[in-house]
Amino acid sequence: NGSQVVLRKRRQSELSLEVLVRNGTMSRAMSTFLQQCLQARTNVLVTGPFGAGTTNVVAALLAALPIDERTMVLQQTDELALSQPLSTALLLPDVGESGGKVVRTAAAMRPHRLVLDSLANALVGPLVEAIAAGQDGVVAAVRGPSLKLSLARLVPALVAGRAGLDMASAAMWLAASFHIVVEVGRLRGDRHRVLRIAEISGAEGGELRTRDVFDFVLDNAMPDLGEGNFRATGVVPGLVTELRARGLGADETIFRPTR
Repeated sequence: NGSQVVLRKRRQSELSLEVLVRNGTMSRAMSTFLQQCLQARTNVLVTGPFGAGTTNVVAALLAALPIDERTMVLQQTDELALSQPLSTALLLPDVGESGGKVVRTAAAMRPHRLVLDSLANALVGPLVEAIAAGQDGVVAAVRGPSLKLSLARLVPALVAGRAGLDMASAAMWLAASFHIVVEVGRLRGDRHRVLRIAEISGAEGGELRTRDVFDFVLDNAMPDLGEGNFRATGVVPGLVTELRARGLGADETIFRPTR
Protein backbone atom coordinates (compact mmCIF):
# COMPACT_ATOMS: atom_id res chain seq x y z
CA ASN A 1 0.00 0.00 0.00
CA GLY A 2 2.49 2.56 -1.17
CA SER A 3 5.06 3.42 -3.82
CA GLN A 4 6.95 0.56 -5.38
CA VAL A 5 10.07 0.57 -7.51
CA VAL A 6 10.76 -2.32 -9.86
CA LEU A 7 14.30 -2.64 -11.24
CA ARG A 8 14.70 -4.82 -14.29
CA LYS A 9 18.33 -5.57 -15.07
CA ARG A 10 19.54 -6.42 -18.54
CA ARG A 11 20.76 -10.00 -18.88
CA GLN A 12 24.55 -9.86 -18.86
CA SER A 13 25.31 -13.14 -20.61
CA GLU A 14 25.74 -12.91 -24.36
CA LEU A 15 23.21 -14.96 -26.27
CA SER A 16 23.77 -16.53 -29.67
CA LEU A 17 22.22 -19.24 -31.81
CA GLU A 18 25.06 -21.53 -30.75
CA VAL A 19 24.24 -20.94 -27.08
CA LEU A 20 20.58 -21.77 -27.72
CA VAL A 21 21.61 -25.00 -29.43
CA ARG A 22 23.86 -25.99 -26.53
CA ASN A 23 21.22 -25.31 -23.88
CA GLY A 24 18.58 -27.25 -25.79
CA THR A 25 16.33 -24.35 -26.81
CA MET A 26 16.61 -25.34 -30.48
CA SER A 27 18.25 -27.97 -32.65
CA ARG A 28 21.34 -27.57 -34.78
CA ALA A 29 19.18 -27.83 -37.92
CA MET A 30 16.91 -25.04 -36.66
CA SER A 31 19.94 -22.84 -36.01
CA THR A 32 21.31 -23.51 -39.49
CA PHE A 33 17.98 -22.67 -41.07
CA LEU A 34 17.65 -19.41 -39.15
CA GLN A 35 21.15 -18.42 -40.22
CA GLN A 36 20.06 -19.08 -43.81
CA CYS A 37 17.02 -16.86 -43.22
CA LEU A 38 19.25 -14.02 -42.04
CA GLN A 39 21.57 -14.55 -44.99
CA ALA A 40 18.63 -14.25 -47.40
CA ARG A 41 17.34 -11.15 -45.56
CA THR A 42 14.09 -12.95 -44.81
CA ASN A 43 11.56 -11.18 -42.58
CA VAL A 44 11.17 -13.26 -39.42
CA LEU A 45 8.51 -13.18 -36.69
CA VAL A 46 9.27 -14.65 -33.27
CA THR A 47 6.23 -15.45 -31.16
CA GLY A 48 5.54 -16.76 -27.69
CA PRO A 49 3.96 -15.81 -24.36
CA PHE A 50 5.72 -13.60 -21.81
CA GLY A 51 8.46 -15.56 -20.01
CA ALA A 52 8.84 -18.12 -22.81
CA GLY A 53 12.24 -16.89 -23.99
CA THR A 54 11.06 -14.88 -27.00
CA THR A 55 13.48 -12.06 -26.21
CA ASN A 56 16.34 -14.59 -25.98
CA VAL A 57 15.66 -15.82 -29.51
CA VAL A 58 15.45 -12.25 -30.84
CA ALA A 59 18.74 -11.45 -29.06
CA ALA A 60 20.40 -14.51 -30.61
CA LEU A 61 19.22 -13.52 -34.08
CA LEU A 62 20.45 -9.98 -33.46
CA ALA A 63 23.87 -11.32 -32.46
CA ALA A 64 24.04 -13.36 -35.70
CA LEU A 65 23.66 -10.33 -37.97
CA PRO A 66 26.72 -9.18 -39.94
CA ILE A 67 28.79 -6.63 -38.04
CA ASP A 68 29.14 -4.35 -41.07
CA GLU A 69 25.39 -3.75 -41.40
CA ARG A 70 23.50 -0.84 -39.89
CA THR A 71 20.91 -2.30 -37.54
CA MET A 72 18.10 -0.30 -35.96
CA VAL A 73 16.70 -1.88 -32.78
CA LEU A 74 13.36 -0.67 -31.41
CA GLN A 75 12.44 -1.80 -27.92
CA GLN A 76 10.03 -0.89 -25.15
CA THR A 77 12.50 -1.84 -22.40
CA ASP A 78 16.28 -1.77 -22.62
CA GLU A 79 16.80 -5.55 -22.75
CA LEU A 80 18.62 -6.27 -26.00
CA ALA A 81 22.37 -5.78 -25.78
CA LEU A 82 23.90 -4.39 -28.97
CA SER A 83 27.17 -6.05 -29.93
CA GLN A 84 27.46 -4.83 -33.53
CA PRO A 85 29.38 -1.56 -33.88
CA LEU A 86 26.81 -0.07 -36.30
CA SER A 87 23.76 -0.87 -34.20
CA THR A 88 21.47 1.85 -32.87
CA ALA A 89 18.70 1.42 -30.30
CA LEU A 90 15.57 3.51 -29.96
CA LEU A 91 13.12 3.19 -27.08
CA LEU A 92 9.47 3.07 -28.02
CA PRO A 93 7.66 5.63 -25.84
CA ASP A 94 4.46 3.56 -26.04
CA VAL A 95 2.64 1.25 -28.42
CA GLY A 96 0.23 3.94 -29.66
CA GLU A 97 0.53 6.63 -32.30
CA SER A 98 3.86 7.97 -30.99
CA GLY A 99 5.31 4.45 -31.14
CA GLY A 100 4.22 4.22 -34.77
CA LYS A 101 6.08 7.46 -35.49
CA VAL A 102 9.27 5.92 -34.07
CA VAL A 103 8.88 2.93 -36.44
CA ARG A 104 8.43 5.27 -39.42
CA THR A 105 11.41 7.38 -38.35
CA ALA A 106 13.62 4.30 -37.97
CA ALA A 107 12.58 2.99 -41.39
CA ALA A 108 13.27 6.42 -42.94
CA MET A 109 16.90 6.07 -41.83
CA ARG A 110 17.15 3.13 -44.25
CA PRO A 111 18.89 0.64 -41.97
CA HIS A 112 20.06 -2.68 -43.34
CA ARG A 113 18.08 -4.42 -40.58
CA LEU A 114 15.12 -3.46 -38.45
CA VAL A 115 14.52 -5.31 -35.17
CA LEU A 116 11.47 -4.86 -32.91
CA ASP A 117 11.31 -6.51 -29.51
CA SER A 118 7.49 -6.23 -29.39
CA LEU A 119 5.20 -5.84 -32.40
CA ALA A 120 2.17 -4.35 -30.64
CA ASN A 121 -1.07 -3.53 -32.43
CA ALA A 122 -0.39 0.09 -33.36
CA LEU A 123 3.05 -0.80 -34.72
CA VAL A 124 1.85 -3.41 -37.24
CA GLY A 125 0.69 -0.89 -39.85
CA PRO A 126 3.85 1.28 -39.83
CA LEU A 127 6.09 -1.81 -40.00
CA VAL A 128 4.16 -3.37 -42.90
CA GLU A 129 4.29 -0.03 -44.72
CA ALA A 130 8.06 0.08 -44.21
CA ILE A 131 8.39 -3.44 -45.65
CA ALA A 132 6.22 -2.47 -48.61
CA ALA A 133 8.55 0.49 -49.21
CA GLY A 134 11.54 -1.83 -49.45
CA GLN A 135 12.71 -2.58 -45.90
CA ASP A 136 13.83 -6.19 -45.54
CA GLY A 137 15.82 -8.17 -43.01
CA VAL A 138 13.16 -7.50 -40.36
CA VAL A 139 13.04 -9.43 -37.07
CA ALA A 140 10.01 -8.75 -34.86
CA ALA A 141 8.60 -10.36 -31.72
CA VAL A 142 4.86 -10.91 -31.28
CA ARG A 143 3.58 -11.87 -27.84
CA GLY A 144 0.81 -14.46 -27.72
CA PRO A 145 -0.11 -17.85 -26.23
CA SER A 146 0.36 -19.69 -29.53
CA LEU A 147 1.57 -19.19 -33.08
CA LYS A 148 -1.98 -19.31 -34.45
CA LEU A 149 -3.37 -16.71 -32.04
CA SER A 150 -0.37 -14.43 -32.44
CA LEU A 151 -0.76 -14.35 -36.22
CA ALA A 152 -4.53 -13.93 -35.89
CA ARG A 153 -3.98 -10.72 -33.88
CA LEU A 154 -1.91 -9.12 -36.64
CA VAL A 155 -4.72 -9.09 -39.22
CA PRO A 156 -7.24 -6.93 -37.29
CA ALA A 157 -4.37 -4.77 -36.02
CA LEU A 158 -3.45 -3.94 -39.61
CA VAL A 159 -7.10 -3.33 -40.54
CA ALA A 160 -7.51 -0.94 -37.59
CA GLY A 161 -4.53 1.11 -38.75
CA ARG A 162 -5.65 1.53 -42.37
CA ALA A 163 -9.09 2.84 -43.30
CA GLY A 164 -10.86 0.87 -46.01
CA LEU A 165 -8.70 -2.25 -45.70
CA ASP A 166 -10.66 -5.47 -45.27
CA MET A 167 -9.57 -8.60 -43.41
CA ALA A 168 -8.83 -10.64 -46.54
CA SER A 169 -6.62 -7.93 -48.06
CA ALA A 170 -4.84 -7.37 -44.74
CA ALA A 171 -4.05 -11.08 -44.44
CA MET A 172 -2.65 -11.16 -47.97
CA TRP A 173 -0.53 -8.09 -47.25
CA LEU A 174 0.88 -9.66 -44.10
CA ALA A 175 1.58 -12.95 -45.90
CA ALA A 176 3.59 -11.02 -48.48
CA SER A 177 5.47 -9.10 -45.77
CA PHE A 178 6.65 -11.90 -43.48
CA HIS A 179 8.08 -15.25 -44.47
CA ILE A 180 9.11 -17.24 -41.40
CA VAL A 181 7.63 -17.47 -37.90
CA VAL A 182 9.39 -19.01 -34.89
CA GLU A 183 7.23 -20.16 -31.97
CA VAL A 184 8.89 -20.30 -28.54
CA GLY A 185 7.35 -21.97 -25.50
CA ARG A 186 8.09 -22.55 -21.84
CA LEU A 187 7.48 -26.15 -20.82
CA ARG A 188 7.32 -27.83 -17.44
CA GLY A 189 10.61 -27.98 -15.64
CA ASP A 190 11.22 -24.36 -16.73
CA ARG A 191 12.50 -25.56 -20.10
CA HIS A 192 12.48 -23.09 -22.98
CA ARG A 193 12.01 -24.67 -26.40
CA VAL A 194 11.47 -23.58 -29.97
CA LEU A 195 8.20 -25.42 -30.53
CA ARG A 196 8.13 -24.89 -34.27
CA ILE A 197 9.56 -22.94 -37.16
CA ALA A 198 6.95 -22.43 -39.86
CA GLU A 199 6.80 -20.85 -43.29
CA ILE A 200 3.98 -18.40 -43.94
CA SER A 201 2.60 -19.91 -47.13
CA GLY A 202 -0.23 -17.49 -47.92
CA ALA A 203 -3.60 -16.23 -46.76
CA GLU A 204 -7.14 -17.54 -47.04
CA GLY A 205 -10.39 -16.20 -45.65
CA GLY A 206 -8.68 -13.41 -43.75
CA GLU A 207 -6.27 -15.81 -42.01
CA LEU A 208 -2.56 -16.45 -42.49
CA ARG A 209 -1.66 -19.97 -43.58
CA THR A 210 1.50 -21.66 -42.35
CA ARG A 211 3.28 -24.96 -42.81
CA ASP A 212 5.74 -26.34 -40.31
CA VAL A 213 9.36 -26.77 -41.38
CA PHE A 214 10.60 -27.91 -37.94
CA ASP A 215 8.76 -28.79 -34.75
CA PHE A 216 9.31 -30.12 -31.24
CA VAL A 217 7.59 -33.30 -30.08
CA LEU A 218 7.22 -33.76 -26.33
CA ASP A 219 8.33 -37.10 -24.93
CA ASN A 220 5.22 -38.67 -23.41
CA ALA A 221 7.38 -40.67 -21.04
CA MET A 222 8.80 -37.50 -19.43
CA PRO A 223 6.21 -34.74 -19.93
CA ASP A 224 6.96 -33.09 -16.58
CA LEU A 225 10.60 -32.54 -17.52
CA GLY A 226 9.92 -30.79 -20.82
CA GLU A 227 11.98 -33.37 -22.68
CA GLY A 228 11.36 -34.32 -26.29
CA ASN A 229 12.81 -34.28 -29.78
CA PHE A 230 13.25 -31.66 -32.46
CA ARG A 231 12.42 -32.87 -35.93
CA ALA A 232 12.20 -31.76 -39.53
CA THR A 233 8.78 -32.23 -41.13
CA GLY A 234 10.08 -32.76 -44.66
CA VAL A 235 8.81 -29.39 -45.93
CA VAL A 236 11.42 -27.56 -48.00
CA PRO A 237 10.64 -23.83 -47.68
CA GLY A 238 10.59 -21.43 -50.60
CA LEU A 239 13.61 -19.72 -49.05
CA VAL A 240 15.82 -22.43 -50.57
CA THR A 241 14.78 -21.40 -54.08
CA GLU A 242 15.48 -17.77 -53.25
CA LEU A 243 18.95 -18.62 -51.96
CA ARG A 244 19.73 -20.50 -55.16
CA ALA A 245 18.53 -17.54 -57.24
CA ARG A 246 20.96 -15.29 -55.36
CA GLY A 247 23.82 -17.69 -55.88
CA LEU A 248 23.95 -18.59 -52.18
CA GLY A 249 24.32 -22.15 -51.00
CA ALA A 250 21.74 -23.83 -48.79
CA ASP A 251 22.10 -27.07 -46.85
CA GLU A 252 18.97 -28.98 -47.92
CA THR A 253 19.83 -32.05 -45.85
CA ILE A 254 18.47 -30.31 -42.74
CA PHE A 255 14.95 -30.58 -44.18
CA ARG A 256 14.95 -34.36 -44.45
CA PRO A 257 12.07 -35.67 -42.31
CA THR A 258 13.04 -37.13 -38.95
CA ARG A 259 11.07 -39.06 -36.35
